[in-house]
Amino acid sequence: MYMHDLAKRVHGVTKLAESMGDTEATSRLDGSPKAVRIAVCGLGEIASNAHLPAILRNPHKFQLAAIVDPNRNAALETLENTFSLTESDIPVYSSLSQCLLDNSAAKNLDAVAVCTPSSVTLDLAEIALQAGKHVLVEKPPGDWRRLQGLEELARDKHASFFTAYHTAACVGFQDAQEWLKMHGCQLERVQVTWKESVRKWHPGQVWVTEKNPTTNVCEGVLDMVFNPLSLLVALLGPLQFQSSSLSVPSNWETPISGHFRLAAPTNLSQSENQGKKSKSVPVTGDFAWNYEPTKPGEPEEIWTIDFHSSINSSTLSLQDGGSQVFVDGRRTTTQSTASYPLEPEYENLYQQFSKLIENQASAIDDVTPRLLEEIQSGARLTPSPAYDI
Repeated sequence: MYMHDLAKRVHGVTKLAESMGDTEATSRLDGSPKAVRIAVCGLGEIASNAHLPAILRNPHKFQLAAIVDPNRNAALETLENTFSLTESDIPVYSSLSQCLLDNSAAKNLDAVAVCTPSSVTLDLAEIALQAGKHVLVEKPPGDWRRLQGLEELARDKHASFFTAYHTAACVGFQDAQEWLKMHGCQLERVQVTWKESVRKWHPGQVWVTEKNPTTNVCEGVLDMVFNPLSLLVALLGPLQFQSSSLSVPSNWETPISGHFRLAAPTNLSQSENQGKKSKSVPVTGDFAWNYEPTKPGEPEEIWTIDFHSSINSSTLSLQDGGSQVFVDGRRTTTQSTASYPLEPEYENLYQQFSKLIENQASAIDDVTPRLLEEIQSGARLTPSPAYDI
């Protein structure tokens, strides 16, 4: 496992000036770290398939302390059937406020992971931060201004706040960083191709077709575009929006596919490039939720980012969402994509969260949601045929 240098790769990383109010909650008397007691808000598919396994596999770093889900009975059933845990093992609450009002639970709680639908994500993060808890937010919604406010709240409460983008913690991140160190000074273009079937990944989930009642940011297929953008921001730094187009089916309120054009700065600090003018690198994207393989052997999903450099005409291709790395057409990763490819990503995220808590720091990527807002608000809209999920 590797650790990203969070202080260098995201905007708004904050070193907190003071220690936690309850030092016993995060340290043993001998000074060694104590497992962070964490509550998970929202026990849906992503939490049960990725968050809980990452927490339970690292008992020296994290201890699952509570579950919060408005559908309490379903959460209890998931705990028992999937993890062989009962309510006597893990208390289950129907709201975060209820959990925090329970003196026994609140006293034994250090952190909260928010894995809920985007309409309530930041409200729950604010409640947890107000209570002085460290907060990990799963792929936060596109309200980047509010993220900045929550970063300030975290500082005031001496808590760590982490915006967790799982694709930015992919297996191939370190290999991509190394390639960019060698070839990024002459990067010519970047192409994103991110296509999947909404019928496979969100069957019957009508929220994907409807406008968000609380915010109109990051609607429809843009919920998926979070993934490649967060990885690009982690690798290349802040990107600049140039143009976009979005296609909206006649029976949807939200887009199902689209394109974007962004610009990334080129690093010309190497001695051989002294004196050359800085230029921007075109970053283009083609994304869709209505992708279906049409021929035998075609991939079920296309989650690829291709980088092209003029240095020896070298190429870097991140495939399977960053699980596989190809340099000049040769695969450099040594293992096949896992049957559930998010597993190593979430273990990396929780290692990062643990490190932030230890260092009393926060890591906020508000660039990715800002770009999504610009892609949506600045898009040329085109109608498309009806599409049923």
